[in-house]
Amino acid sequence: MKRYIKIGSRFNLLSGIAATIWFMLQNGNPDSFNWYLIAIPFLIWTLLPFTAVFLMMKKARDVLQTSITIFIVSAIISFGGIWILYDAFVLHLDPQSGLVFLILPVLQLFLVGIGYALNTFFEAVLLKRN
Repeated sequence: MKRYIKIGSRFNLLSGIAATIWFMLQNGNPDSFNWYLIAIPFLIWTLLPFTAVFLMMKKARDVLQTSITIFIVSAIISFGGIWILYDAFVLHLDPQSGLVFLILPVLQLFLVGIGYALNTFFEAVLLKRN
């Protein structure tokens, strides 16, 4: 059971990463070399929450509750992020839509922090119980 939850978490994260990179390439100007000089720091910033969840997966103990928490956090930041990007660049296209690449990782990192706090709580309670 835990194995399938971990696979699902990885799928969530990889789909979020792929969609983020796709939205960035579709709405940028990848034909120009100067675009890459500016876009790479933004790409690192937008992929930071996904990296944080991957690190949380590596650090977490192999307990069902922490695997479920990581799965929920990965689903929320991945598919919530995809929805926000879709809303900003397809449904409500605006000249300021590119700012979503600055703001979205802040929200996602906040949610990752809540997930990390829940993991720490579950690990403390479960270790105390054993």
